Amino acid sequence: MISEIDTSSVVDETESAKVTTESQMAECSRVDAGSIMAQLDNVWRQQRLSLSIKLRIYTSLVQSVVLYGSETWTMHKVDSDRIQSFHMQALRRILGIR
Repeated sequence: MISEIDTSSVVDETESAKVTTESQMAECSRVDAGSIMAQLDNVWRQQRLSLSIKLRIYTSLVQSVVLYGSETWTMHKVDSDRIQSFHMQALRRILGIR
């Protein structure tokens, strides 16, 4: 006789692992982008570079790292808040607001 197998707990565990992995991936990309921001401190301090050039550098070098693979993430409020927070900190750094 074949008994019924409860697959709901397996599915719940798989979904939980997926969320944890996605959150870890988002955190890693944010940390990597923070490292890039630190390496570009000399660029942000340059008086000769216009704000539009600095923002283009930020968009191409930093934002691309933060958002790498994000199209495959299940976006949660926590992830969205962390990305928004990083973005605001980066803009403050570029503008020299401390």
